[in-house]
Amino acid sequence: MIYFINIIDVTIGGGTPKWYFIHPETPEPLRKRLYKYRDLMSGFVYSIITAFGNEILGAKLRELKLSEIQVIFSTLKHRDYLYYVIFVTDIKDNPSAVNKIFLKFYKKYYKDFDEILSGEIISTDISEKLRTAMAQFLVPYSRQNPALGARDTRHLFTSYVLSMIITGILALITWVVNRSTQPHLMDANPLLFAALVFLMIFVIPGIPIGIFTQYRKFAVVVAYTVSLTMVLGATIMWQDLLISYAELVVPPGVEMRILLLVGAILAGLMLGTILMMISYAIAWYFETRKLTSIRPLATVTMPSLEEEPTEQSGSGEVPSVEDISVE
Repeated sequence: MIYFINIIDVTIGGGTPKWYFIHPETPEPLRKRLYKYRDLMSGFVYSIITAFGNEILGAKLRELKLSEIQVIFSTLKHRDYLYYVIFVTDIKDNPSAVNKIFLKFYKKYYKDFDEILSGEIISTDISEKLRTAMAQFLVPYSRQNPALGARDTRHLFTSYVLSMIITGILALITWVVNRSTQPHLMDANPLLFAALVFLMIFVIPGIPIGIFTQYRKFAVVVAYTVSLTMVLGATIMWQDLLISYAELVVPPGVEMRILLLVGAILAGLMLGTILMMISYAIAWYFETRKLTSIRPLATVTMPSLEEEPTEQSGSGEVPSVEDISVE
């Protein structure tokens, strides 16, 4: 989720913030700090530009990744002037998606931004109007249910469970199709049956996996996990039949169950690669267009920078020579 936006004009000494946005549902500790120190961002960017020139940022997006959030630096060309835009977002948001969404908002409210960026006096009413509009604009770009949009462990588990349900339904349909013909499809045309199994269990499920995860890392994990679950489940269900076939070609003395387990894992990984490639592409499409749901952020309690020194830190006076003794 986009928690903070700041548009900065660096042509004015010290850097001048022209417009800022803080998402109203930003976790409380972060929201307070963003509001308190929002003006420091402009000075930070101005210092970088002054010291190193525009080349330090360039035309590409730049990210400063922290533990739970990231700071994204971008540029905005308005009329003949170049402004710098700073985003504070969830660490798992794709910078490209963040910039695309903001530019859509900027183009939609171009006239209002023109009054703020081009005018000598910044209108408070227009600024507040844009902040309210931005909060509403972001709603369709993230899932409201964190279990399907937070890109955390719960989201990963939920995606796996839903993907397994979909895959199980497709496997059931495959079984019904096989049993609906006489003789059974598996006996009448083994190649067609194998193609049907491959399509229904290791191709089609890639689509819902990508839709559920909307995050490439999760798509990889869920795809391989679903594939291994299905292959291992089928192996356990038909282990006696598979062992009887294996005994016809495997020399005596080999532990059939271990061999069967290793073979199932290898088959699950190979078939899972096909499933992963499909789900990865679908997840990438959504990841570059959608944002992470608002979620609790892990915070580290640190002493305030404004606290007075404690008694243990001493008075700060330099000791005299007489007070220093060397044994």
